Amino acid sequence: MADVTAMAAPNQETGCCSHPGAGGNEGMVHHGQWTLLLVSLLAAACQQTEYGVNEETPTTEDVAPILTVDPPELGFGQVMHDQRASETLTLGNSGNATLEISGISIQRGECFSFSSLSLPLTIAPGQTTTLEVTYLPASEYDEGVLEISSNYLGGSLTDVELTGLGMFPILEVHPNPYNYGYVPISCTFDGILDLDNVGQAPLIISEMLHQGVGFQLVDTPDLPLTIQPGQQEQLTVAFSPPEVGDYSGMLWMTTNGISQQVTATQTATGAEYQEYMDEFWQPDGPWEKVDILFYVDQSGSMRNDQKNLASNFDQFTYFLEDYLDDYQIMVVTNDDGCHNEVIITADYDYADLIFSQAVSEGGGQYTEAGLLLTHKAVGLVDEGECNEGFAREDAKLMIVLLSDEPDQSPASWDTYVESIMDTYPQATMSAIAGDVPGGCATAVPGTGYYEAANATGGAFFSICDSNWGTNIRTLAQLSAGSPTDTFQLTYEPVEDSVQVQVDGESAWDWTFDTEQNAVVFDSDAVPDSGSHIEITYDLYCSST
Repeated sequence: MADVTAMAAPNQETGCCSHPGAGGNEGMVHHGQWTLLLVSLLAAACQQTEYGVNEETPTTEDVAPILTVDPPELGFGQVMHDQRASETLTLGNSGNATLEISGISIQRGECFSFSSLSLPLTIAPGQTTTLEVTYLPASEYDEGVLEISSNYLGGSLTDVELTGLGMFPILEVHPNPYNYGYVPISCTFDGILDLDNVGQAPLIISEMLHQGVGFQLVDTPDLPLTIQPGQQEQLTVAFSPPEVGDYSGMLWMTTNGISQQVTATQTATGAEYQEYMDEFWQPDGPWEKVDILFYVDQSGSMRNDQKNLASNFDQFTYFLEDYLDDYQIMVVTNDDGCHNEVIITADYDYADLIFSQAVSEGGGQYTEAGLLLTHKAVGLVDEGECNEGFAREDAKLMIVLLSDEPDQSPASWDTYVESIMDTYPQATMSAIAGDVPGGCATAVPGTGYYEAANATGGAFFSICDSNWGTNIRTLAQLSAGSPTDTFQLTYEPVEDSVQVQVDGESAWDWTFDTEQNAVVFDSDAVPDSGSHIEITYDLYCSST
């Protein structure tokens, strides 16, 4: 016979009870009246457990107020940054006792406010009152909580979520930073800055100031200058070095945007010589999608180079979006080959901040083994793996390697390159590393990376080159661009000094287009995809 007391206890797994005698008369206690009473009491207890009656929740049989809030949350949608929007909350009492509201406050979100009410406020059963809530945008996405204190449920707090979308003007300056490269003494070079309003409201620039030796604003626009959403204005900053050396300048602008002070940096190097070389790599597009992997050496000596890469990321995506907007970008620095932070797409806000964080974190035993880490990374892209969704089959794969050391992977460079290319024949590897074979001021020769770039039709840039902006633009073009017959020069040349080489061999089947300031190849002499084009010329000085 089963123990009656044990069977009468609630079943802990189901939340219900096992009644005595559920399987017949075997568990029944004699004395029928007492048995019937016991079963009735246990059944009542089971019913409360099964249906989860909350002793604190008022029912229609209780004498208690019930606070209702309509709507239960407030979303203001899109609101212009300099305007206010209001919505109405209806506070009601669906109970059968007087509701007393003792307090109303905004706990989060200084951009929200509400109409004043005389407190404490009483609401009779079946009655309502209204509260006006106002939103003045403070950012592109604002949120807050309206907290109501009342005698509902014995003095609980009721929260109402508040959200709003601010429509602000946003000024972006491109390129930023802008690097003039080497400028001969007594020459003047003009730098063109694009001022883009990428926000949703008219942008007003009320003040503009430039500081920096050798730099000067040319034809400063009349202020205030208004730029409509999606529109652009151009600004010319001229630079003329007074002597040999490095120079920097800063453009300051005051706007009506979220960031009221916007700055743009310019750098340049005054030089004695007048010869310059532009380098190009012929793209293999067009591509509709591209996945770009950045490996970044985390050695202590790389801090400045990490900052240079991060500060030019905004320019990289700006140029990349000239070709396509379906891209994925990830950064790999750890031994496991998994990406840092998130895989960035065109939909991400503040992508430059995410990228800056990603390129300066992580590292490990193989921090100077870039080919090993990238090989691991592109092998972890299947479902459930840490880089899931990267290296899409129908996308161009671009790998960019940044280090001031040679590759120190356990196997030879060609082992990793052949394996990657077997799996991803659409891949290209480019590198920013020490010059080969001699190295440069802050880096030893980037062997391994140099060979990988050459073998896959990628670009190789000196990590000591101050002209990061131009190199970043080339990487963007190589990632998604199409083969071209036209190669625009960075500076205006002395026309008869122009010399062209393709993959190290002199080329003659081209003309110089003065209007485009470009070398244009004949139709039957266009360099193949992956070709390396070098154009050397003497700089034309506008003030010689």
